[in-house]
Formats: sequence, structure tokens, C-alpha cells
Amino acid sequence: MDDVRKQQERILVNYFLETCEDAPAGKLISGESPDFILRTSRKYAIGIELTEISEPGTADEMEVLVERLREALEKKEHKLALYRKKRLDKYWLVITAENLDGLDAVKAAEYFNRKAWSSDFHRIYLFDLFEGRLAVIKK
Repeated sequence: MDDVRKQQERILVNYFLETCEDAPAGKLISGESPDFILRTSRKYAIGIELTEISEPGTADEMEVLVERLREALEKKEHKLALYRKKRLDKYWLVITAENLDGLDAVKAAEYFNRKAWSSDFHRIYLFDLFEGRLAVIKK
């Protein structure tokens, strides 16, 4: 991965950590698979994987957004076995969207949760970058 892309990801994960009220303090370490490791102590670390959804739909297309979320989750769920090789304590998935075009991230997360789905990620977030709103999909 090129340096510019990794710098963009670091800015993004820092923005996420500032926005996430229950994110613990710690040292952020760049990596691959997962993208970052948040080391909160010598014995405890959280793997943070970033992914994005594109064309999330418009205010009247909640189903389109839910489908994009499902696709993003499935794509990353398959990589959890690789992430677990790092033997971290928790694994978080942060799904970002640059423009939800009137869709409320919190309502979208609630709507997504009403659908039948499961995940081995410990936490999953939907992060609306334009509005700076963070919605919890799984906690």
C-alpha cells in the first residue's frame, strides 16, 4: 500500500477514535490485516479494520445502504481468520461512508440490525465522514 493511502487511513482512524466515545486510549500502530492495532496496554490490543462503502443510496433508499453494509461485512468477515493470526484481544470493523445523502447513520445501523445477520467482529461501526456521525452496528 502506498504511503499516501496509509496516511489517509491514519487520519481516518484518528478521526474515528476521536468520535467514538467508548474507544480506549492507547498507542495506534499501523499494520495490514488488520489496518491498525490499538495497543491499550502491554497485554491488551484491539485490531481495527477499515472499509468503505460507495454509493450508499439516498434518503429513500435505506435498502440500498443495508445491502452495501452487508456486502462490506461479508467481505471483511472472510478475512477474520487472517486477522486472528495476530492474536489480538478484540477486532473492530469500521465501515465508512463519505456521503449518506440524507440517510441517518444511526437509523441505518438500527435498520441493519433488524435484518438477519451475524458477525465475529467484536464491534462494528458505521461512520458517516461528512456528518461526523458514528453509529454502532454491533457492540
